[in-house]
Amino acid sequence: MTNPRNGTWLFVLALTFALFVLPQPGRTQGVLEDCEAQIEEYCSAVTPGNGRLISCLYAHEDHLDETCANTISDIGDIMDHVFATIRDAMATCAPDIEKQCPNTEFGGGRIMTCLQEKSADITPECRAIVDKFAEELAQE
Repeated sequence: MTNPRNGTWLFVLALTFALFVLPQPGRTQGVLEDCEAQIEEYCSAVTPGNGRLISCLYAHEDHLDETCANTISDIGDIMDHVFATIRDAMATCAPDIEKQCPNTEFGGGRIMTCLQEKSADITPECRAIVDKFAEELAQE
């Protein structure tokens, strides 16, 4: 059986990522453009993906020009927002997930589907999060 807390955490993480990071595809491209010289000079051996380029740039922050440093700072602000949103969503939907979807395995959108199917039985606050997620997905 799946630990509901692990499923809740992954649900909220995926939800938050989709709501606040994916709708902003220009962010990644902006880093590549704004930090092109620094990536070439300090991070050319780094395989892009999973935050490795950002980590490399952060490790060389004392060598970044103003444009690149500002872009990296913007990403930090986004991450702060993402983690604050995760905390809020977790506090809001965790009881509903544990009550309405306790045996639902995480991954593949199963927890979100469960909450959507049981939307009449979840709290209005969690329903608002689920509805916003569904709306964002419909726009993609």
